[in-house]
Amino acid sequence: MAKHKKYVHRKRNKPGTEAGTLVPTQDSMQPPMQIVAFNADQYVEVTLQSVDEINDYYKKWPVIWVNVDGVSNAETVQKIGEIFQLHPLALEDTVNVHQRPKTEDYETHLYTVCRMANDISGGDELDLEQISIFLGPDFVLSFQEAPGDCWNIIRDRIRRGTGNRILTSGADYLAYVMLDAVIDGFFPLLEKFGDRIDAMEDEVLNNPGNDVMVDIQMAKRYMHTIRHSIWPMRESINQLMSHERLGPRLI
Repeated sequence: MAKHKKYVHRKRNKPGTEAGTLVPTQDSMQPPMQIVAFNADQYVEVTLQSVDEINDYYKKWPVIWVNVDGVSNAETVQKIGEIFQLHPLALEDTVNVHQRPKTEDYETHLYTVCRMANDISGGDELDLEQISIFLGPDFVLSFQEAPGDCWNIIRDRIRRGTGNRILTSGADYLAYVMLDAVIDGFFPLLEKFGDRIDAMEDEVLNNPGNDVMVDIQMAKRYMHTIRHSIWPMRESINQLMSHERLGPRLI
């Protein structure tokens, strides 16, 4: 799940901008996009060259999953929103990556914002990014800030073909396992910071000093950020489970 990136700049619309407006970013290229379409017996997995190719699969397969690796190209997000008739306010939240984790129920789709933990094996910096997931009757759309995610295990399950629950279930179950994988992705991060806290405790006893106090404050801040990223996702899962249309199919 390694990513070679830093935080993407958190841009906000100018004060007075009409709600739901997607502000174009100059010199922003079309992001990488992939689509997985499947039924109970087979699947196709394709790298998309243009947004228009989505129409070759949408409404022709029982379930499709479109993944977009980047949200700075407002035109791409807008075109996808038009194909799936996504709510403008949800699209605005997708490109403005400063949102708090939440789930919102629109008439034709659910919209979930969450935080995904990226691999920090090469350093000590906390690296979280915004993930937006749209769930409709026959589609799941995922928007990431940059390529790389924790969903390869899900892709592998789909590639194994017949006999797994993802292929025989609907888009709702796919969205459920995607959120579950995002939550699981925090456990290595928690283990890493747990080891750092143990090392700090030894340092406090053996060599107390200002540097140790700075490290402790940094660790507390990281744990606070992680908690505020994970806790709202529990509510998102509960909302999916209790949804009058979706919940019974996820049990």
